[in-house]
Amino acid sequence: MIRGVIGFTFLALTFPLVGCGGSFDIYSPGQIHRTVQSRGAGIYVVYYEWPYVEDRFGKNRATAVPEYLQEKGLIPPECMQGVTVIRGGEAEGGKGWAEFRCK
Repeated sequence: MIRGVIGFTFLALTFPLVGCGGSFDIYSPGQIHRTVQSRGAGIYVVYYEWPYVEDRFGKNRATAVPEYLQEKGLIPPECMQGVTVIRGGEAEGGKGWAEFRCK
């Protein structure tokens, strides 16, 4: 009986954590890092905290996002000449995103 309760408690505590990895797993196909994903055809998307990027690098997404990627070491290896932001936006809770490609 006690072994069953311990087993159930273990599963109840660890099972919700299994779903947390999901699409942000660093080893998932198409992902350079948990916050940078390849969209194919040389297009990438990065997810970040917009207030941090804005405060540190300014409001101009076209220059702020490449600087953020550089500082965090998130530029894909294919983009040796840097990146160009294609488009981006903000979401609820201070989140931000930007699509970019290699220069």
